[in-house]
Amino acid sequence: MSELAARQLNKYIRLPYDLLAMLPHGQAYVLGDVYSFTGDDLDCHRTYKRFGERAGSSRATVGRALRAGKAQGLISTDKTKGYIFDRDKVNGKEFMRVPEWIMTEEFDVRKNKRRKLHSSERSVYGYIFTHCDNGNKRDKACEASIPEIAKAVRLSERTVHRARWVLIRAELIYCPKEDKGVNAYKKSRYTLNWKLIREHGKKAKAENKAATAIIELQQPKTGHNVEQYYKDKRYRAELAAERNLTRAREYSRFKIADDTYKSISISAVFAAYNNSARAAELEQRAARAKAERLIALREIGLTEADIEPQYECRLCNDTGQLENGVRCKCYPRGEPPTNGENVGAGELNK
Repeated sequence: MSELAARQLNKYIRLPYDLLAMLPHGQAYVLGDVYSFTGDDLDCHRTYKRFGERAGSSRATVGRALRAGKAQGLISTDKTKGYIFDRDKVNGKEFMRVPEWIMTEEFDVRKNKRRKLHSSERSVYGYIFTHCDNGNKRDKACEASIPEIAKAVRLSERTVHRARWVLIRAELIYCPKEDKGVNAYKKSRYTLNWKLIREHGKKAKAENKAATAIIELQQPKTGHNVEQYYKDKRYRAELAAERNLTRAREYSRFKIADDTYKSISISAVFAAYNNSARAAELEQRAARAKAERLIALREIGLTEADIEPQYECRLCNDTGQLENGVRCKCYPRGEPPTNGENVGAGELNK
């Protein structure tokens, strides 16, 4: 399933409460994104940048989250499906939903101060949102005490209290005086800013409609220009990587490390056939040169992914065909081929 279609189905990050007990909140949101996109008809092919955008986390947090997820056996990687969450590791019946727009938008949290919500504030909002936006309830409200919320989202009561006031000042939730508990251990009654939620719903629909129209215009409808379509996609990805590599090689530290890494890597390949001890030594030297190369890249604001082609489809690398010759699921849709002119859907894109 395409990223656009998947996003239409998953307008929220589904975050199991068990994840909040296992990991810091920033990392839990990254794995919550994988959890949301693990399923028969969904896939989770993400770059660190895309994970960060959806989960509202930094690149470093994304890296730590994925490493921690793999170390604890929560996630794995698959060539076809991308990142996969092992749902048996958590209680799938108890989770909260956090709207995607809450991650990226800025709010007026104080007078003359506008910023994005912190992960703890998003968690408190997600708890209240999940209990209010429940189809089984006639009264769209959440009644809970601060200790209840703190226990559910694995935060201290003080943090929940602060987050609650931030959400009220940002007008994301309402809690009138008459609905406020007598003290921290009495339940308060919270309602959502439904007007704001409806506005974001309309905005998301308009964006999805526009994106769908652009995709349909970009995709070829006849067989004679499919090859050119994929050539153009590959060219754009390879050109961007080439430009970044040219920029990086202007930096002397990277150029020296890059030349050393390539030279040693070639020598290690030949040594593997003749001298295993020599090959092991060269592999260690190559690893050190690669590490130096990565450090140099960071110093100029690039990553290793920036100097490699970032193809739109990771399954076929923008060729339209998988290694076994079967059409990829990204192959443009169309009528089944009859005269060799029409474009048919790929085997995985029916």
